[in-house]
Amino acid sequence: MAGRAFAGMPRVFTRALGDSVRIDYIPATGDRVDNIDGIYTSAYQAALAAQIPVESSAPMISLAASECPNRSHDDRFVRDGVTYKPVEIQPDSFGMVVFILHEVSE
Repeated sequence: MAGRAFAGMPRVFTRALGDSVRIDYIPATGDRVDNIDGIYTSAYQAALAAQIPVESSAPMISLAASECPNRSHDDRFVRDGVTYKPVEIQPDSFGMVVFILHEVSE
C-alpha cells in the first residue's frame, strides 16, 4: 500500500528541489538519456586517517529508480562537461537511487 502512495514522489522531488540539475546518463547497456532530472550534491568530507588529515568531496546524484532500471558501475554521467562514474550505488525503498560518483578523465 505504501508503495502506491509514494510511486510518484521521486519525480516530484527531482523537479521541486532547487538543486535539481539536468544531467546526461550513459548506461553501460541501453540507450543514452540526455537531460535527465536528478538531484546533484557534492558533500564535503574530512577525515583523520593515521594522524593525517584527508579532505575530499563526494559528488552524488539521486535519480528515480525508473530512470535507471539496469544501473551498473560501468554507467557514466555527464554534468557541465564533467564525466563521472559511479563508485557506489544505493537504491532505497522509496523509488530513488543514489549514485556516489568519481570524476573520470575520458
